[in-house]
Amino acid sequence: MSPDELLVGAWDVHVHVAPSLFPRWGDGWDLAEACCAARMKGVVLKAHHGSTVEVAATIDRHFEGLTVLGGVVLNQFVGGIHPLVVEQTMALGGRFVWMPTVHAARHGATTGRLGAFSFQGEPLSHTPANGLSVLGPSGHVSPAVREILALLDGTNVVLGTGHLAPLEILELRRAIVDDGRRVRLLVNHVLFTVPNLDTAELEALSGSDVYFELCDFSCSPMANATTPAKVASYLSVLPNARWVMASDSGQRDNAHSPEALMRYCTALTREGVGQELLDRMLKTHPAELMA
Repeated sequence: MSPDELLVGAWDVHVHVAPSLFPRWGDGWDLAEACCAARMKGVVLKAHHGSTVEVAATIDRHFEGLTVLGGVVLNQFVGGIHPLVVEQTMALGGRFVWMPTVHAARHGATTGRLGAFSFQGEPLSHTPANGLSVLGPSGHVSPAVREILALLDGTNVVLGTGHLAPLEILELRRAIVDDGRRVRLLVNHVLFTVPNLDTAELEALSGSDVYFELCDFSCSPMANATTPAKVASYLSVLPNARWVMASDSGQRDNAHSPEALMRYCTALTREGVGQELLDRMLKTHPAELMA
């Protein structure tokens, strides 16, 4: 398949855009133009600092053939892990709810700072003293999280795990199963610094509504969290998992989507990943997730 055809019909379900507290390559309009030029099917806008639902809905109206979707990240900027935030996001047409990212307790413990990254950004002056967790005092998911799962039950809204710890993700999955909820779960950037899951943990999480995200940014020089060889080894161990390729791009000094997706495909091809699997990660599985 030629490079010009590789991304035809593809999705990118994880892209950061301006305005943002972090330096960005471009805004949602810039991104939509680039994705249209590559003849992609859809893109999901993400912001650590709030909701992308409104801007995504506006941009979506102007780009025929491209679906532009948004959602909300449950950081302290929007009140944290609160069912009301999720309910209003769904009412406005949001298609993604991400658990905390830069305000997650695991993020703070891993990076040494809440509200920013070691490689990007500085925390605001009103940085929270403590990070957010989905777990209550019992060690199981909190009542607020269970309310959120009830809201998402049976809908087409995707729940992303954000920057939760491996144990938190496992408990979140356990709560979904124990409560009999039908929730589309996307385990975000499995090989990024957070959560950095191993294959045994991925096997424990597997299920019909569970998708695993592999991001170009995790392999980029900027993040330097993993390598294409390690990604390929995970694909080899769990070839039938519902893998979703995404860029996690938008950083000013990083490749932008769709360029980042092309870079990722090239790197994985060199590691022996075949075209059929690339198509599943780029097209088939994201289309299922976003149906």
